[in-house]
Amino acid sequence: MEDQERLSRQELLEEMVRHQRRSLLHTRLALLICVVLLIAAGAALYGLYRIYPAAVGVMEHLESSLEGIDRMVSDIDALVEANSETLTEAMEKIRSLDLDQLNEAIGSLSEAAGPLRQISGLFGGGR
Repeated sequence: MEDQERLSRQELLEEMVRHQRRSLLHTRLALLICVVLLIAAGAALYGLYRIYPAAVGVMEHLESSLEGIDRMVSDIDALVEANSETLTEAMEKIRSLDLDQLNEAIGSLSEAAGPLRQISGLFGGGR
């Protein structure tokens, strides 16, 4: 019975050693994963550190561009406001034109231009 007890103790000790080895392997794997993650995080932080000045420059450029766009829009708004009355008056004058009378005047001018061309041709103006 002592041999069986010794054998079971021996088996128990062997099982404990196998369990400790597995536990050590798992601990080493966890440590390796932590080291890899730490290196990856360091590389990401270094990349952010290098990109940060460029990102700040881009943001400043965007801010100045937006300010320029705001000024341009307000200038266009002021231009439209300043000229809207003039444009309205011009449109009203165009609408009030008597097109029949304008066509008559153009026809009369065309009739008068014919003899004038003949006269200018006599004096050498028709070259």
